[in-house]
Amino acid sequence: MRNARLYMLYAVLLIIQMVLANFLDVTSYLIISFLPAIIVCLPTRYHTVPVMVAAFVLGFVVDFFSGSLLGLSSIALVPVALTRRLFLRLSFGRDYFERREDIVSDRGGMYRTGLCILLETVLFLTVYVSVDAAGMQTAGFNFLRILASTAVGMVTAQFVMRIFASVESEAKWK
Repeated sequence: MRNARLYMLYAVLLIIQMVLANFLDVTSYLIISFLPAIIVCLPTRYHTVPVMVAAFVLGFVVDFFSGSLLGLSSIALVPVALTRRLFLRLSFGRDYFERREDIVSDRGGMYRTGLCILLETVLFLTVYVSVDAAGMQTAGFNFLRILASTAVGMVTAQFVMRIFASVESEAKWK
């Protein structure tokens, strides 16, 4: 039952990300994406290769249905999935992997969870902006775009983490 709720939550968040990409395109200088937070919130029992495949498919689906460059989100999400275990170990320590716990902000703490998502978001946006700009923008412009998008991405990621924490705590009490 808990897994069904989590998969449903992943599907709803994917749809929300596609709607944001389609209809809330405020400016081309700002990227609103919480895809790295979704990758970080995948259960720790999944190893790197399945998470990389899921990241590729997730990015491809978002690009396909949002009308952006096909493969752009995939190319930026795969390194996030590749470094996920490293950043989780840096933020949370080895005990989360030994106990096979899921990463939620209530148990992990807001600062540790925020650090992990910040690292993953910066990596995602650096690859995304670098590939999207393709040498056509200055480094200063790309840096400002990454900085502004990271700030917005962290705010949206905190909402995602709160949703996962509420689903996890609800499943705990049933």
